[in-house]
Amino acid sequence: MKTLVVLNIFISVAFSKVSFELIDDWSNVSAPYADECILETGANPEMARKMFENHKLVDEEHIRCYFKCLSLKGKVMSEDGAFIPEALIKLFIHITPDIAYNCAAKFANEEDLCKQAYLVALCITEENYITS
Repeated sequence: MKTLVVLNIFISVAFSKVSFELIDDWSNVSAPYADECILETGANPEMARKMFENHKLVDEEHIRCYFKCLSLKGKVMSEDGAFIPEALIKLFIHITPDIAYNCAAKFANEEDLCKQAYLVALCITEENYITS
């Protein structure tokens, strides 16, 4: 059963893509902090910079912490790990209040703040998929 669920998710993602507006939005918001967060987390620079262009978020430890760094520096996540939906809505044009509140609440109890930041980013991305 678990294999079937994973396969369905893979198929959905394989035929979905992130809109160019979302890619531009993420790139513009992360640009001021990208180099600093890459250095701070040890994330692969090319992987970190190309994730959205490649329409794929990479689930890797350094990349998860890269998302945490970006979230903290962008002030959409507090130091204690609480995502701030209002800040997400204000900072990202493509994030609706429903998406911001749902994604922040869905992972609010995740203790690993790097993983939480990655999961919230993934949730936001998945909520903005377009299919073709």
